[in-house]
Amino acid sequence: VTITQSAGSATAPDGFLLNDRSAWISDIYDETTMVMPQGYMADLKAQGDYFAVTTTAATRGQKVFASTANGSISAGAPGATIAGAIETAFFVALGGNAGETITISTWDHT
Repeated sequence: VTITQSAGSATAPDGFLLNDRSAWISDIYDETTMVMPQGYMADLKAQGDYFAVTTTAATRGQKVFASTANGSISAGAPGATIAGAIETAFFVALGGNAGETITISTWDHT
């Protein structure tokens, strides 16, 4: 299965890929990676509650936006326009500062 997104696509992603493999870092100097090696199964998460790191400050009730360039997430008002990002079906359930782990959810967003 190949999962791709076309540049300039105006549709929201179906969900987020969960990378649940342990200790897969291809370069000894890297701390983290978003690489999904060929042949590994992809686990698409379209609903539920998940921990994620945000690139912006996030407040409960904001929408989660996904970067079309690198998959990072940011938070903003529902219906907002964030350059280079697409609004997802997820909301911020438990906020935090930029660079911190927050809780994103499709269930609880008020």
